[in-house]
Amino acid sequence: MTHPQLPNAPRRVVQTAAYWSVLAVCAFLFAYMAQGVAADELRAFDARWLHRLGALHGSHLDGFFLVFTQLGSGLFILAFTVAAVLVAWPRRRSEALFIAFATLGAGLLNHITKLAFARPRPAEPFTPITQSGGYAFPSGHSMVTAAFLVALALTLHHFRPRYRWGVWPAALAVVALMGLSRAYLQVHYPSDVLAGWAFGVAWTLGLNVIFVRYRREAGVAPRDGVSGRDTHP
Repeated sequence: MTHPQLPNAPRRVVQTAAYWSVLAVCAFLFAYMAQGVAADELRAFDARWLHRLGALHGSHLDGFFLVFTQLGSGLFILAFTVAAVLVAWPRRRSEALFIAFATLGAGLLNHITKLAFARPRPAEPFTPITQSGGYAFPSGHSMVTAAFLVALALTLHHFRPRYRWGVWPAALAVVALMGLSRAYLQVHYPSDVLAGWAFGVAWTLGLNVIFVRYRREAGVAPRDGVSGRDTHP
């Protein structure tokens, strides 16, 4: 039994609309969170969710999230990025550069944004399980992990189509758990995490548009394994 598919042209329109809609929603969400933090309008929202997560402390989740959150640290993300670049470089140099620019660029933008907002991390009455230095907004773990995994998923989606239905759920699950770990451990407010997710995804999708245009001009745009048509937005 085969699943019905949209004709190429309508499918292309739907994919493009979905792509730009996600980018726009993420950009709006980050702007909304940034405005809320600047105006100190998210205090009740953040406190409500931190208290709910704090009520779960003392369970096996403590150990799980303490270990899992390390995967989003600078050292691990750098190692994952270098590994992905080394694998892609021999045959897909533009994709290797895309992954590198997306991840390292997200880290730089996160650092600049943290300095601009200078938001302190959660303190009393909240009880962080671990310690983390620097400012809170937006969450660096959430933002950089989102940028790296979305870049990796986009690359696999276009150049290894048979993996697309597995790579996206896996990437989104890791991104979600990474952000949840930061709020659960109470080293970030929920609004920091939401802003990190939104900024990381919006940055990567926007950067992808630039790389797509470069690939098309260079004649190396990826093609759908079935139709032979370009599959980029």
